[in-house]
Amino acid sequence: MLINRKTIIMRTVIHKNLIVLYLFLGSGVFANNLNITNARLIGSNQAGQYTMVQFDISWENSWRTSAAPNNWDAVWVFIKFRISGGNWQHAWLNNSGHTAPAGSTIDIGLLTPGSPHNSTTNPGLGAFIYRSADGTGTFSLTGVQLRWNYGDNGCASADVADVQVYGIEMVYIPQASFYVGSGGTESGSFTDGSWSAGNTIPFQITSEDAMVMDSVPGSLFAKSAISTIYPGTTRPVTLPASFPKGYRAFYCMKHAITQQGYANFLNTLTRTQQASRIRTVITDTTTWLQRCFVMRNSSTIDFRQGIRCDTAFAPYVPLTFVCDYSGGGTLQYVPPPINATVLRGNWIGGEANDGLGNECNWLSWLDVLAYMDWSGLRPMTELEYEKACRGDQAPVANEYVWGSTTGATAPTGLSNSGQISETASNAGANQSYNAAVWGTMRVGAFAGASTTREQAGATYYGVLDMGGSTWHMVVPVSKSLARAFAGDHGDGLLNSSGQNDVTSWPGTGGYDPASTSLQGYGFRGGTWYRDASYLTISSRGAATNGNGRHSLRHDSQGGRGVRTAP
Repeated sequence: MLINRKTIIMRTVIHKNLIVLYLFLGSGVFANNLNITNARLIGSNQAGQYTMVQFDISWENSWRTSAAPNNWDAVWVFIKFRISGGNWQHAWLNNSGHTAPAGSTIDIGLLTPGSPHNSTTNPGLGAFIYRSADGTGTFSLTGVQLRWNYGDNGCASADVADVQVYGIEMVYIPQASFYVGSGGTESGSFTDGSWSAGNTIPFQITSEDAMVMDSVPGSLFAKSAISTIYPGTTRPVTLPASFPKGYRAFYCMKHAITQQGYANFLNTLTRTQQASRIRTVITDTTTWLQRCFVMRNSSTIDFRQGIRCDTAFAPYVPLTFVCDYSGGGTLQYVPPPINATVLRGNWIGGEANDGLGNECNWLSWLDVLAYMDWSGLRPMTELEYEKACRGDQAPVANEYVWGSTTGATAPTGLSNSGQISETASNAGANQSYNAAVWGTMRVGAFAGASTTREQAGATYYGVLDMGGSTWHMVVPVSKSLARAFAGDHGDGLLNSSGQNDVTSWPGTGGYDPASTSLQGYGFRGGTWYRDASYLTISSRGAATNGNGRHSLRHDSQGGRGVRTAP
């Protein structure tokens, strides 16, 4: 039978991408603590070359409702394994044969949703686990079992396997028609057909069919005339049917990638792959660093980015990355053979005040693509961004991501800085902007047990932090390279150099197109240093600002992925 040498549990809370989580439901937004425990391999079937990965899972204030907004939250669970201490790989799941405890549903996410399952060309990359009936509150399941087809992964029944189970909390966005553009004055916002002082009609998306982009009624257009949506092209332009428009149901990450979530990702990569996904240079022969805060390439904490590695390490082997926000800013002497003064702090990573739940900034577009590939998710389009924010509701001119034109309040300071309970020190803060806090904050920091949608800064469906904090890097409709995006999902693996291997993703493979017409990404939602105008759902002022710089990292760039619903 397949030997389970050790099942690795990551400090009890698996995948700290979402340490303290929140949802919007009815009149309140509450904290969700996601825990995956007791993971182990059981019931190996040598003839069928599969085994069951069993674990317990719970998260607080889970919900499912058949009333508006008619959705639920779920956890996207995926599994990594390695054989005899080798490289980490992504476990392929069967499309059936799983055990969903009473009250729960398991939906397998195939590499290509909607196509038949194939054990090698279209395997299950993970599972959505959620309530099977309406309900709210803590959702606890004991003995969840996912069938891992280890033979399809090239493993033998006698192999020694280490297994890690990861979970990312998601929000279900139902299939529905919706509007892009609010009819307001937002920079570059979408309209139906054309834009002028007398025509600010939002455009309605009613299917995933191909659509025409042109300045005639019934076509998708954008304010600021041609330069915003059609640079270097001749109208009309067709947005292909394969481009995800947001009409079809999909799941959206409830929060952006956190610093602990990104550290967990880094810790499953080879040394060469790690070198591509951080800013500090760690060639195979490197054995010592002074700039150990690796996303900023700094010896100090900058813009609240606290992912670091040890200053001294062996050559060639993968590094271990931790969050150490509380250790930032202290210089200590290290004796020979290092013989240098370096940043050490308390040198204890992963503590409760180490910024584990802070949004991960200093990410490039290629970093985000790699994370999405690794987790079996995919990038979000800018049309899906507006759907996740507005839902199927009628647009309100100049509305913020929480659905009204009022209530934007920036934090003036922090309480419990760096802790998993970090929040704004001033009452009423509901989104991070205007540079009052110099860097990213904890995800969900404005949500609490009694906060309304506006107070929490939540979208219609319960997605948080869609405005402010870090830019959402999305696939825009404005450039030819981006329009070729067909919504393919990551396969769980990166190439040997640490780049995503989904060739259909815009900007894949590290190639930075010289022409801005080949730009593969843009920005939505504002940042911690921008003003409140960027918090509006339909603002497209930065939607074409990627400029082909796919490898550029910045203190205001983060990432959030989606997945087409099964």
